[in-house]
Amino acid sequence: MTADVVSILCDLISRPSVNPGPEELDDVRGEARVADYVEDLLRAHGIAASRQPVLPGRDNVLGRIEGAPEAGAVLFEAHMDTVPAGAMERPFDPEVRDGRVYGRGSCDTKGSLAAMLAALARAASGGPRATILLAATVDEEHLFRGVQQLVASGVRADVGVVGEPTGLAVVIAHRGAVRWRLRTSGRSAHSSRPEEGVNAIYAMAKVLGVLEDYGRRGIGPEHPLLPRPTLSVGRIAGGGAINVVPEECEIWIDRRTLPGEEAAEVVGDVAREIAARLGDSVRFEMLPPELADFGMELPADHPSVQRVLRCVEAVRGEARTVGVGYGTDAGKLTRGGIPSVVLGPGDVAFAHSAQEHVEIDQLEQAAAIYERVMRGG
Repeated sequence: MTADVVSILCDLISRPSVNPGPEELDDVRGEARVADYVEDLLRAHGIAASRQPVLPGRDNVLGRIEGAPEAGAVLFEAHMDTVPAGAMERPFDPEVRDGRVYGRGSCDTKGSLAAMLAALARAASGGPRATILLAATVDEEHLFRGVQQLVASGVRADVGVVGEPTGLAVVIAHRGAVRWRLRTSGRSAHSSRPEEGVNAIYAMAKVLGVLEDYGRRGIGPEHPLLPRPTLSVGRIAGGGAINVVPEECEIWIDRRTLPGEEAAEVVGDVAREIAARLGDSVRFEMLPPELADFGMELPADHPSVQRVLRCVEAVRGEARTVGVGYGTDAGKLTRGGIPSVVLGPGDVAFAHSAQEHVEIDQLEQAAAIYERVMRGG
C-alpha cells in the first residue's frame, strides 16, 4: 500500500466514520472501516499492529516500531471518527483541487492521521532510535472513550503528539470541558388549578437567569494563552403534557475549564452561585457530570515541546507555540503521564464545516515533521 500522504487521506475520507455510532447504526457510522484500513496499511509496511477493544465494533488501532530501549518512546495519536456530514455535498467522495483535499474528516482529523501513517511507513525503513507508538482512536467527537481506554491500558511514552488542525503551530495549552445536567423539582397539578402545584419550568427560568448573568460576568482567572472559562446552556427539557403543571425540568450545561480546574470544583461553584442568588425559592440538584474533559498545559521550555519545535523549524523555517480554546486528547494523555503537544495540518475554522478541507502543502509538511520527531528530532 502507498505511503503517499494525499492518497492515504483520500482513502480515509472515502471510509465514513461518523460518530455517534454505531449506537445509531447506518451505512456511515462507526470507525470500523477506517480501523481495518489503518491496520492493513501498518501490516503492509511491516509495522506491528494490534486492536484495542473500546466499544462493541469499535477498536483503537495500535502500531509499534521498536527502537533502542535507552532512547525512550514517542506516541502519535489521532482519532478516526468524524462529526456528521451535515450540509456537506458528497462528504465521503474526496476531491483534490486547488492544492487542497476536500471531504469530511480531511481537516479534523484524518489529515493528521494520514500524515502520521505516511511518516510511520517512512520511518519503518530507517531504523529509528526511539520506539514509535501510533494510536488511532475512536470516539473523540463524543465521549473520548478511545483515548481513555488507551490511557487506562498503561501506555507509556516520553513525548506525545496529538493530531488536530493547528496550522502546524505547536499547541501547548488548551481548555477542557465539564458537561452535566441540572434538574429543578416542583409538584404536579392540573393546569386548571396551577396554584396547587409548583411549576418546575418556572423555577428553571429563575436558574437560567442566574446562569446567564454568571457566565456574562466572566468566570475564573485569566490565562496568558487561553480564553477565560465560559458557561453555556445548550439544551432544556421539561413537562409531559400541556394540561399538567410540570414537576421536573432539566438543562444541560457546558462549562469550559482552564488547566487545573476539576469537575467537582466547577459544578460546586455553579451550585453555590445559584443557592446564593435564589436561596430556598428553587429546589434543584446537579446530576453527576456526563463529561469531564481535562485542560492541558506544558511550559514552553519543556523537553517535549522543545523537541517538537526543533522539528517544525527544520521543516518550515519557523515554529511557534500557541494556546487554543477547544479541547483535545492531549489533555487525557498529559494527565495520564505522557506530556503531549497538539500539532497537525489544517485550519480549525474549517473543521465540522461544509467546506472542510486541508492544504496539501501542510499535509506534506506535517508528514515530514512527524517523521523527524519519530527519528529523534
